[in-house]
Amino acid sequence: MANEGRELVKAMAKRMETILTTTAEEREPERQRKRSRRLPWYAQLFGTLLPMGMHLWWLERRKNKPHYPGS
Repeated sequence: MANEGRELVKAMAKRMETILTTTAEEREPERQRKRSRRLPWYAQLFGTLLPMGMHLWWLERRKNKPHYPGS
């Protein structure tokens, strides 16, 4: 148990060292790469089925909605 705590402290210290020794411009590509791998907020909160179902419902709703000329 104590060994896990030491490993955690070592990892945190190493991360802080890299943050303090590199400039923001050097860290930006890593930050952009992490952002691009992240799922959209709705997929993180609800998974994939709920947003997909809502999207299909919205498309069907728009298809069945009466269209008035000039609107």
